[in-house]
Amino acid sequence: MEIFTTTDVSKTGVKLDRFKEWLRGGYVVPSVKKATGRGTKHLFSRFDLYMIKLFDHLMSLGLQREEAAALIGLLNTSQKTGPRNMEAVTDSHFILFILWDDHVKEMNPGDQPAPIRLVRPEKNDALKIEFEPVDAKLAVDHCLGAYMVPFKALKDGVDAALAK
Repeated sequence: MEIFTTTDVSKTGVKLDRFKEWLRGGYVVPSVKKATGRGTKHLFSRFDLYMIKLFDHLMSLGLQREEAAALIGLLNTSQKTGPRNMEAVTDSHFILFILWDDHVKEMNPGDQPAPIRLVRPEKNDALKIEFEPVDAKLAVDHCLGAYMVPFKALKDGVDAALAK
């Protein structure tokens, strides 16, 4: 497993002062090792760096730190869930984060995610969002917001920065 430090985070274009603020606030957390005092370092996995860059991107879209952290929590393999009214849908290039009103919880009880998926019929076709099996109008009426993130481009940017 590759291990990265705060210095590597700064190579990705994330401002170091801002990043340290996120660490202190608990909005981003290293999965490998958290610093325990003077002379110790936070240690991150490559996936952590992707999530930190994604957090930075979500902040650039105008989200509050708490909102961005909750959305990242949907992708965190150790957490696997976020607040019930949020969902993350992915394909190999994009992540679509969806925020629902409370009515969707009533329509879709339990732990089942809302029936939405990203579809790209052919390689160069436009990305489509499919609502199944619920009525698309009903789903749209109860969607409070959605954020489409070009995750593959963010990931490739991190990989390129670390390769230098």
